[in-house]
Amino acid sequence: MVSNLLIFKTATPDLPGEFAGGVVQVNTKEVPDEPFFKIALGTSYNSQSTFEPYQFYGGSKTDMLGYDNGSRDLPTGVTKEGLTNIDTRYDVSRLVKNDWQVNSYESMRPGLNMQLSGATTVGRNFGVMGAFTYNNTPRIVNHVRADYNVGPNLPENQLYKNQDTQYRKDVSMGGMLNLTYKVSDNFKIGLNNLVSFDGQDQFVFRFGEEYEQQRFTNAYSFWYESTRLVINQLITESDLNGNGLKLRAAVSYNNIYRNTPSLRRMTYTRTFDAEEGQGYDAYIPFSAAPSPNYAGRFYSAQTEESINGNVDLKIPYRIGASENQIKIGAFGENRDRAFDARVLGYTVARNNKFDYNLLKLPIESLFEESNISESGFVLRESTNPNDSYEAGGKTIGGYAMVEQMLGPKLRIIAGARVENFSQSLLTSTFGGMPVDFNREVTDVLPSLNLSYALTEKSNLRFAASQTVSRPNFRELAPFSFYDFNLSLAVIGNPDLVRAKITNLDLKYELFASAGEAISISTFTNISKTRSNNFTKYWVAVPVILILKMPSRRSTTAPNWNFA
Repeated sequence: MVSNLLIFKTATPDLPGEFAGGVVQVNTKEVPDEPFFKIALGTSYNSQSTFEPYQFYGGSKTDMLGYDNGSRDLPTGVTKEGLTNIDTRYDVSRLVKNDWQVNSYESMRPGLNMQLSGATTVGRNFGVMGAFTYNNTPRIVNHVRADYNVGPNLPENQLYKNQDTQYRKDVSMGGMLNLTYKVSDNFKIGLNNLVSFDGQDQFVFRFGEEYEQQRFTNAYSFWYESTRLVINQLITESDLNGNGLKLRAAVSYNNIYRNTPSLRRMTYTRTFDAEEGQGYDAYIPFSAAPSPNYAGRFYSAQTEESINGNVDLKIPYRIGASENQIKIGAFGENRDRAFDARVLGYTVARNNKFDYNLLKLPIESLFEESNISESGFVLRESTNPNDSYEAGGKTIGGYAMVEQMLGPKLRIIAGARVENFSQSLLTSTFGGMPVDFNREVTDVLPSLNLSYALTEKSNLRFAASQTVSRPNFRELAPFSFYDFNLSLAVIGNPDLVRAKITNLDLKYELFASAGEAISISTFTNISKTRSNNFTKYWVAVPVILILKMPSRRSTTAPNWNFA
């Protein structure tokens, strides 16, 4: 599906201004001159996973396609009002099925991948290309995670140590359909369409030791997340005078949907001083406030739509024997996102009637319908105002650049890019205070690239540019999400602002012969972030040596690379 990947490490005016380290441009395949059809099947073996015993839970019938069919969804009858009403809360709690069963399997299968692609032409001027890809990779990943109490006035002691066994099933499926119509020798229209599904399914079993609480823990996490991406792009390319005066215009619509249905977490504990043979007890909150980390359930859905377009004009000209060009262009993008989450969890229904023997039940029996009662458990909701947000962003601007030879050895690319960027966020803080802000900033981003030919086989390159780094919606939204794997909470900050970056690059290149290259480069990035009260500067100055030398003695000997 991908024709090539272009990696730009140096900023130029025709590249996006949000450039901090590099830009990757992905080009899909166009219709070739000759029709073809290809099928490829593959498998994969992992020495840590394949044919090893593993554990997993039951999902939906469409997990193998990269998305959930709705079987994990929260029943529509589970409302916050129903869970808070003393007359209905037990009946509403029973609507949520007991899906905590963990199954054991003897052998994990190998990975599977498949690719289908084909293209044909209709008449002389119309071409069609289609492709389908599928990848299904199960694996077992082991982690040891720990945290320590370290500080100038604190004793250095270990807070906890967790040994995680993560069982994963990663599925990706995608399809592409590209249509190209050649109106004339100088004008072409293309319609590119892409859809992909990505499903990440994981079950984590954790054995841990919490030294502050003086207890052992057995914890479980059931986490499924799927992402659907749809891209429709219309492109026109024309040679206006038949001599290289080229105009390219494109408009695209993108839609992303991300779903996290029924993320569940459960913990069992046993104290260090427990008697020999004493089992683990389920950790269920006794308060009326549920916890998403202990017997918790989390549901979220995120939708984002964007429309963008751009026009680029390339004007070639000659000065003497050198071929040069001027490029000018304009662009615009509009993005809208909506995110909504619900946070629920089981608690002890009534402390004075609770049957403590229930805490010794295994995870698959803990929340059976018979245990949802006054003497058992009840489902409660702890969704907060900051668990949803709406956001939008707009970017408009233009650029102009010149690519010119100054003499036989010096080549220059110079110009500037202007971007007007606005961003809005509508949400609330944890306590319910409204967060409603709109920001707008216009940046002028100049750049200069010089390339000097020291000899026929060596170059000296210098580049200087101004770019920006902007916070994305998730980094701004004060929504808090507890990551079970990392044992930490991730929360956004609406006070973040964009940073301006000054990039300086210096590089020496030597091309000894065909296929042999030596390059030494250093680059400096000075990042300036300004808030209401202070300005911060961040400076990085790495040096990179890249050496690529194929063997001279044998054409079958492997090449070696050092970076």
